[in-house]
Amino acid sequence: MEKLKNCILSKIAVEKNSFDTILTVFNPLELSKGEFFLKSGKICR
Repeated sequence: MEKLKNCILSKIAVEKNSFDTILTVFNPLELSKGEFFLKSGKICR
């Protein structure tokens, strides 16, 4: 989450309480090597 936080803060200025709300929308997800977010033939939602 730290990389996400740094990326967002490098683009825009956000107050801490607003930033905490923004971070609640994101969930960490780890993918194994060779694994993809989207598989062929599937629709992104």
